Amino acid sequence: MDLVKVTASSFPVRMPTQGKAF
Repeated sequence: MDLVKVTASSFPVRMPTQGKAF
């Protein structure tokens, strides 16, 4: 699903700190 890719891309972009943990 494209939603999964969009969500994964939004996470690091919105929260770079959390993006590293994920």
